[in-house]
Amino acid sequence: MSRIGVFLLSVFLCSQGNAAPHQQRSSLNITCEKDELLHICTVETVQLTGPTEKPRIYLTGDVQNISHARIVESEINTVTKELLLAFPTAATLELAELQITTIERGAFDNATQLKTLLLKSNNIGNLAPNVFSGLIELRDVSLENNQISQLPPGLFARNTKLGTVSMKGNLLTRIESSIFNNVAGRMDFVDFSNNNLEHFDLSKSSEIIAIDVSSNRLTEVKIPRVGLEILKASNNQINRIATNGENKQLTELNLSRNKLTSIAWLKLFPSLNILDLSNNEIAKVLPVHFPAENRLTELSLINNRLTTFDGMAATLKNLIVLDLSGNLLKSVDFSNPPYSKLEVLYLSRNSIVTLKLPANNSLWQLTVDDNDWSCANLRTHLPLLSKVVVRITDTVPCKAGYVVESDFCCRETNPN
Repeated sequence: MSRIGVFLLSVFLCSQGNAAPHQQRSSLNITCEKDELLHICTVETVQLTGPTEKPRIYLTGDVQNISHARIVESEINTVTKELLLAFPTAATLELAELQITTIERGAFDNATQLKTLLLKSNNIGNLAPNVFSGLIELRDVSLENNQISQLPPGLFARNTKLGTVSMKGNLLTRIESSIFNNVAGRMDFVDFSNNNLEHFDLSKSSEIIAIDVSSNRLTEVKIPRVGLEILKASNNQINRIATNGENKQLTELNLSRNKLTSIAWLKLFPSLNILDLSNNEIAKVLPVHFPAENRLTELSLINNRLTTFDGMAATLKNLIVLDLSGNLLKSVDFSNPPYSKLEVLYLSRNSIVTLKLPANNSLWQLTVDDNDWSCANLRTHLPLLSKVVVRITDTVPCKAGYVVESDFCCRETNPN
């Protein structure tokens, strides 16, 4: 990409109302780069903080047909129609970190070619119902890290081509299921993480491929029967999963840091590859909880209340990564042939006395530190442990009653 140059252009700030317009000429820097596909211009040091300032930027010559415009290192309280007149051909507009508080009604009415709009990290608190109605080509919009507490009805009513929406880091408490009803095709990604959401009926979101609602206040998740492939809902207060029949499209599910006690619902998701249930209150994991034919390759159950993990070999025969750290396990048996595919196994911070591993295994990473090992059992596995490329050992010296055996702490006699 070749640089066109740096230009000093004029900004005219005109007062509103019936008074005679007052024009103030000020300088700003524009830097542009251009290649066969893109024409990117960056505008710097714009200061528009007065309540009556309506800027007008005039561009001439080679910098008129801008495809990607960004304003940086500036302060703009209100996005106005006049501001956007400078970029009539822009497909991408970046207005991030400008301390914007308001978007004027009709500001985007003439931005009919805009496909990507970035308004992240500002101070926007309210959105008018039709604020984006002029953006008929809009594909991607980011409003993350603002102060938005509610979404008005019809916010995206005319944005039928939406592909991604990011509104993480706001103050939203509720998302209506109809918010994306007018989108014509499938949406790639919707991000409402780091809000205050207490309600979002995901069962109506069958046309969204991936959704992130992590770090909210949800107590229930309703999963659609079709469409959704990736759901991230960690760090909520979820204690119930509501299903609408079997979902054969969901491949990745993150429900870590919630309040789940049961996984009986899991059998309705046979296509899951990655499942994170860490930091919940799950006490039992049984074969009946899983689909008869499942595709799980990664399973995390860190910091739950498991006392046993027996009888799971035939059910979890495709597992490559398994994390059972931080539970209450005392004895674990991975000697069955179906576990031969396991490459990563984490067993730290349990109360494990005995462990069984297959002679022929694929393990390259293993953690077994901070357990209650029987030295006799540990010695039988030292040849296998020595073959593991990455392993976490105990910190020595060991606590009272334990001895060091090849960098692990163990008891010569089993505890009572």
